[in-house]
Amino acid sequence: MPTYCRTPASSRSVDNILLTLSVHATICQYEGLPFRYPGNKYTWKHFCDMSDARVLAEQQIWAAVFDVGFVAYEESDEKFDWLGMMKGKGKMWDEIVEKYELLETKMEDITCFEALNVVLNFRFQHVCSMIKSREFEFLGYADTLKSIQMWVGRLRAMKMIPRR
Repeated sequence: MPTYCRTPASSRSVDNILLTLSVHATICQYEGLPFRYPGNKYTWKHFCDMSDARVLAEQQIWAAVFDVGFVAYEESDEKFDWLGMMKGKGKMWDEIVEKYELLETKMEDITCFEALNVVLNFRFQHVCSMIKSREFEFLGYADTLKSIQMWVGRLRAMKMIPRR
């Protein structure tokens, strides 16, 4: 897992990309907006360090679990300012936390929109190799799809995001 994503069930981690996406999806749902892919065309079409097309498809299904409409990547999205859209949503997050009786958190304490924006707007492939680790017989791995489902479930159990 990339360094900036090492605490997937932390209730107070700004380095948590899955939680950042979950907060974004929750706010989209709360406002009645579709969840738009916040990255660029390159990251939409290319393999990334912890994902592939199947993971992106699973993420679309995951987003649908929040009852959020999903808009696939479109060329015009390059101009979509999702950082601007999320700016100032702290009070709305406070409303969501209160309404769904979530763990009391401040959006700016649990999200990393700027870091996620960097990752989703790479214009090069970002893939780390496990070859050296495998040569030294480290065989550990995590199934990304199962991990996402498990960590989202854990975030719900922790009352970090609303249940369906």
